Amino acid sequence: MDDLIQVKGDDLWTTSDIVAREFGRRHHDVMRAVDKLVESRAINLRDFTQITYTDSKNRTYRAYQLTERAFLIAMPFIGGDKAEQGQKRLVDEFLRMRAELRRILLQRQDAYWQQKRLEGKATRLALTGVIQEFVSYAKAQGSQNAAKYYMSITKMEYAALELVKLASDKAFRDVLDAVQHSQLTVVEMACQEALTQGMEEGLHYKDCYLKAKEACEELAVALKRRIPNRGNAANQRLARAVA
Repeated sequence: MDDLIQVKGDDLWTTSDIVAREFGRRHHDVMRAVDKLVESRAINLRDFTQITYTDSKNRTYRAYQLTERAFLIAMPFIGGDKAEQGQKRLVDEFLRMRAELRRILLQRQDAYWQQKRLEGKATRLALTGVIQEFVSYAKAQGSQNAAKYYMSITKMEYAALELVKLASDKAFRDVLDAVQHSQLTVVEMACQEALTQGMEEGLHYKDCYLKAKEACEELAVALKRRIPNRGNAANQRLARAVA
């Protein structure tokens, strides 16, 4: 259910095409039902946004992005072959995401979390400088796609810690708890050290990357043995939804 709900600021949203899929209803019929509710002002302007989406055949269609309130108002008017199951899945996910969002907002007020977040920012800034140096190093050795290492290294670190990265760095890292921030900081320090060492040894740029990858993965395994990655499933759900 990771893709059912999106988060924007303090609000939860779903979309009309997701509702159609979950309810077993044609999207055209869902749009018609929502259109009527918008026209009658049962759903007000603050509770929807007009968007577009592209289907598997690359065709573009009009759609609605709906707040939790708009979805609950529209729900009885939609119907569909899977209406009961769709209602349950979406309502349950709204409730889960609402609880998780409250947790995230509360943790941002915690002094220890704020400290770990700041430490993480400092470490990330230092690592970015090393990656910049590594990109130049790779280009000098003939790499045509060296700039992609910024993203590749970040994804590699997240994968090592079994985190997920489907949002901007800032939004994603604000979702992590204090333990995960500590783990990520240590892994990024290890990555920085391995890349620097590889360049100093004159290794091929691909071997430098592999050296950093191995260092991150080995350290991540050790960290997860010491401190379980608590709440990761919930964080994955929220990170996938953060826009």
